[in-house]
Amino acid sequence: MVLLAPQIALLTLSTNDPELVLIIRWLALAVIINVAATYLMAVLNGYRAFGYLALAQVLSPLVMTLILFAGWLGGKVSASSIVTIGFLAGFGVSMLVGFLGVERLSRDNHQIAANVDQHEIRKERRELLHFAISSLVAALSSVVTLLIIRAWIIEAQGLIFVGLFEVGWTLTFNYMTLFLTACNIIYLPTLSAAKDPAAQRACILKMAYLVLSGSLIVGCGLTIWPLSVISLLYSPDFFAAREVLVVLVVAIIVRGVSWVYGTLMVATRSSRAIVLSELMLNLLLLMGTKLVLHNRGSLADLGWAIVLPHLFYLVFVIEFVRNRNPLLRRRYVWPLVFLGIAPLIWSILVAGTSARSLLWPSMLAIMLTTMGCVLVYRRLAL
Repeated sequence: MVLLAPQIALLTLSTNDPELVLIIRWLALAVIINVAATYLMAVLNGYRAFGYLALAQVLSPLVMTLILFAGWLGGKVSASSIVTIGFLAGFGVSMLVGFLGVERLSRDNHQIAANVDQHEIRKERRELLHFAISSLVAALSSVVTLLIIRAWIIEAQGLIFVGLFEVGWTLTFNYMTLFLTACNIIYLPTLSAAKDPAAQRACILKMAYLVLSGSLIVGCGLTIWPLSVISLLYSPDFFAAREVLVVLVVAIIVRGVSWVYGTLMVATRSSRAIVLSELMLNLLLLMGTKLVLHNRGSLADLGWAIVLPHLFYLVFVIEFVRNRNPLLRRRYVWPLVFLGIAPLIWSILVAGTSARSLLWPSMLAIMLTTMGCVLVYRRLAL
């Protein structure tokens, strides 16, 4: 990032502005600090030091928010510089708290077992390395795919079009990722420890119903008041992003459920399934995006090109989980997913017609589905 900052700015932002290049170089330091903080928080999570873990996670966005607020009040420093300082300070505080927590752990766990099976350790290390490489390949493929899609959009439709697309993507996928990351702190260790098929079934279904009900509630809000949300978090200049925002709502609902089921690949260290599923999803995303841009499609068309691959991905992960655990039947999740997204799709299709009044019955159907998810969630016991 330091050496290739001009090329990165040109690829991702289509500009070689010296100020942005300098900011990218500073962000390289923020990335390194964030990597260290992430490692330390992983150690805290592994030892269940949830006090330090929660403190590190809460202080980071709090510090960022205070710095952004101070910059907004001052108004003398450029916004991009304030954001960069916020990242550096926020990640730095998180790393510091994580370091203090790990230091506390090292004092509390100073006695190490002398009789350690070195052969078993080497075997586990090789397995872990293989799994880590597979996870890294899958994660990098997703990042590279998004960068390629951004570059294609800029090349075909320009910066204004990609800016509107980014608004829809941020309000849906980025915030959904934050929510799922928070859930994963508890969900992944619990699922990994559930060796019994019945316990595994209960863990997956409880999280699936929780994520589905939460995403349906958020989806309702974004579908009913998209312009209000855009005006609150951006400005009226981005109202045109509504076209893609309401479509991507369907995608994040499907993505949330597929994430719950796909986490079993991580819990069982199914390296091949992780890589193949992510490559399949990203290849379908690239093909769909290229087809839409080649035909000069609209923002809504671009949104549907993202929805369809995620539906295929959901089919894949559900079948994978059924193969691993026969207790997880299709009927446990597909009816609720269908009842959740069908009214949304209907409301999107009729949004531009005189049948706008049908939006509220669709939202009522979604809320009834949400209540059904909550009821089933409460009946399941871990």
